[in-house]
Amino acid sequence: MELVILGTAGHAGVVAEAAVASGWTVGGFVGPRDPNFTASPSKSFAPISDEEFFGGNLIKMYCVAIGVGNQQLKRQLATMVIDLGGALTSIIHPRAYVSNGAQIGAGTFIAAGAVVSANASIGRFCIINTLSSVDHDSELDDGVQVCPGAHLAGHVKCGADVFIGSGAVVTPGLSIGRQAVVGAGAILLTSLDPGVRAFGCPAKPR
Repeated sequence: MELVILGTAGHAGVVAEAAVASGWTVGGFVGPRDPNFTASPSKSFAPISDEEFFGGNLIKMYCVAIGVGNQQLKRQLATMVIDLGGALTSIIHPRAYVSNGAQIGAGTFIAAGAVVSANASIGRFCIINTLSSVDHDSELDDGVQVCPGAHLAGHVKCGADVFIGSGAVVTPGLSIGRQAVVGAGAILLTSLDPGVRAFGCPAKPR
């Protein structure tokens, strides 16, 4: 089956390039036409409207990858695909390292240079972005986003929709509650409750 990517902005282009590098044939992008979207590996990748894709049988004719970074929208789109019986598909760049002992949920994207170590568990529709890492025995729930250059040490637990900013470091054994945010460049030394936003070095809630 061909792959369709949900999204028509920059992250969709990144996912498309990873998909093509992994051997997928990309049949199109779902979303509004964006004249500034030039990251497609092929000019033949035509946008498909939301109404056309979700309102008919197209969703069952393709494998589906999530190409949006916004966590709320990403969860909404993934849920729609699952509820409509679509094939939510993970994309792993061939230059990422994913341990054979790791578990990767449906719809997750793992970018070039990322590392997912032994016995790590990554939930559905997560993003493990460029040059980031999730070390051994860590557990990430659905919708977690680990931004470029961020690093999670071993035995870290992240609840649903946690956001780890670019270049952040999470030290071993911490728990981060659902929808919490670790700011860019932060060094997290203590666990966070759900919904808490922490910034700085060392990171402190604000």
